[in-house]
Amino acid sequence: MDKLSSSCNSGKEQAVPKHLLVDHAPVAMYTCDPSGRITFYNRAAAELWGREPEINQDLWCGSWKAYYPDGSTMSPEECPMAKVLRQQMTIMQAEVTIERPEYLAYTAPHWPLHGI
Repeated sequence: MDKLSSSCNSGKEQAVPKHLLVDHAPVAMYTCDPSGRITFYNRAAAELWGREPEINQDLWCGSWKAYYPDGSTMSPEECPMAKVLRQQMTIMQAEVTIERPEYLAYTAPHWPLHGI
């Protein structure tokens, strides 16, 4: 039993650190600073991307490659996170197909993203 489930199932009132909840969440989550450098990602994001991006070095998204629904290549500067941060806008829905380093493609829906 891992730390998260043991603290949740112990029957005692214990505060679980927020970073553990996010890191163990079943959905991919990541954050970028205003210039687009990835500042955090959870385990699900690393599993989705098939890699672990370099914190404070990789830009916009942790995926190896990204594509539009029509199959055309999406540059990192065109990804939804880049648009949100550059234009300070909200994207309610976007579809992106990502390619992992081992050449597996996965279509990942993007949930609402909000600019700062």
